Amino acid sequence: MSSKSLILCLLAPLVAGFNLSVPAPTGPFAVGTTVLEITDYSRLDPFAPTPQPRKLAVSLFYPTEKVSQNTTSCHKSNQCTRAIQLPPHTAAALESQTGVPTGILHNIITQACQDAPVTQPLRPLLLFNPGRGASRLIYSDSLIEIASYGFTLASVDHPYESNVVEYPDGSVVYGLQLDESLSTILKLIDIRAADLRSVLNAFSNSTVTDKIPGYGPLTKFKTDKVGVFGHSLGGATALQVVANDTRFAAGLNVDGSFWGAEQQVGTEAPFMVIAAEGHNRTSDESWAATWPNIRGFKREATVKGTEHNSFTDTGLFVEMLGELGGGVPANIPIPIGTIKGTRITALQRALVTSFFKRSLDGENDGLLDGAAAEEWPEVSFQQ
Repeated sequence: MSSKSLILCLLAPLVAGFNLSVPAPTGPFAVGTTVLEITDYSRLDPFAPTPQPRKLAVSLFYPTEKVSQNTTSCHKSNQCTRAIQLPPHTAAALESQTGVPTGILHNIITQACQDAPVTQPLRPLLLFNPGRGASRLIYSDSLIEIASYGFTLASVDHPYESNVVEYPDGSVVYGLQLDESLSTILKLIDIRAADLRSVLNAFSNSTVTDKIPGYGPLTKFKTDKVGVFGHSLGGATALQVVANDTRFAAGLNVDGSFWGAEQQVGTEAPFMVIAAEGHNRTSDESWAATWPNIRGFKREATVKGTEHNSFTDTGLFVEMLGELGGGVPANIPIPIGTIKGTRITALQRALVTSFFKRSLDGENDGLLDGAAAEEWPEVSFQQ
């Protein structure tokens, strides 16, 4: 079952009109968010039915004011409109496609403040792209947790591949039925890599950055040295961009196989893999072929109790439904392992932030060398 379908099935026990609020992030910063439409006029969309520039939907998550000691939510409740997880047309489309009762998916509330101003200067910038066919929006809560520790994240959808993409103006693009052939997978990685380069280029364009609340000379993003990561096919894309664009200074693959020439080309850039239990260089030939060609700092972190979809927000919804008494339908397979949603969110944040602080800022907290083994006993490292 796809991660999208799994999440929808898990949410079905909720009654329409009920607001499901995810846990507050644990970092020192409140998190702001805004959605951007980024158009790359230098290339045509390879999937669009008529010739047109490639148009992307991007969610930004960024640290804003520091969290008050008296609250675990956004800086001041009367100044924060908490963003919904799914915009209305996307929620409606997913409800229609899957038969989930109308209204359920409209009511998931994140802990990010909609259009809050960027206030923290020169924070590290990370680009994220989702698993194949998945929406960037099913990772939002995990990304908000990372942003609360001082990172700015740009989460990128890939139109006509993602099941549904909704732009800020409400227009919608639906996913195509694409085959599973190697040639299609390689084409998708090429398109995704170009999308990520388009987004990074856009952050040096004032017509885009002027749309970011509070953005200005004192809060500019660092675009010459950024990190990139992704889940599943998004992880393979991360290797391609670090291998071919020096602005992407470090990459991380969350439980995805490697594909294409980059297995042999490799990279000098720091690179990390976060793996589900049982996914390793023995079980995945692409990892075994690629690993010797990652010639800089590298780590493989295996997380006990996880499966492939553990690295989405699915586990959070499962955990919250359990606490609310909503339960999980007994006949639905749940490929998210035994780890709790709040635990994998925290653990994933710890690994991602440790790697990118080390790779981009030269700050080594020792986590990737096993220094926090007692705090994170689920994790084992290989070099």
